[in-house]
Amino acid sequence: MPIEFSPQAVGAVLAATIAGGMSFLGSVFSKDQKTSEFRQAWIDGLRSEISQLIAHANAIRGAAAVGYPAASDLYDAAKDHFVGITVAKTSILLRLNPSEENNAKLIGHVDALEKLMDASPIDLAACQKEEAALVATAQAVLKGEWSRVKRGEPLFFLTKIIGLFVFLGAPLTLGARYFGWF
Repeated sequence: MPIEFSPQAVGAVLAATIAGGMSFLGSVFSKDQKTSEFRQAWIDGLRSEISQLIAHANAIRGAAAVGYPAASDLYDAAKDHFVGITVAKTSILLRLNPSEENNAKLIGHVDALEKLMDASPIDLAACQKEEAALVATAQAVLKGEWSRVKRGEPLFFLTKIIGLFVFLGAPLTLGARYFGWF
């Protein structure tokens, strides 16, 4: 014996399904948006820290080009920049996951640049070459993160797809049942 559905019952179920689906999708989109905002802040922070690292390295290279008679004189003249390199490097290292390939490469370039800056005398050409490699690797890391921001988090993307099927499937199933299509 088939179950009889009244139009009011079907309407109520459809309205509740639509409202629940909209609420669910709204919360998924809201969470995805917040995660994207955090990722964008992460990208901006890394970009700033790499810029600071390179700016301090350039200042030290400029001081080294002056030709101080002793390494201690160079350090005294550029002390704030040596400290700035340490701060920027530490911030970068704390931001990156060394188990990811491009992040590990970036960490290697940051370490290499710091070692070049600590050498006496400073090899200006080697520093410039290392900075270029650091920037190229940073661009790859930043591009990867930006791609994540654009496509959204995998779990939320999957949730959106499932939510869409549920949101469309439930009313269609109820409607088909009501109209006797199966």
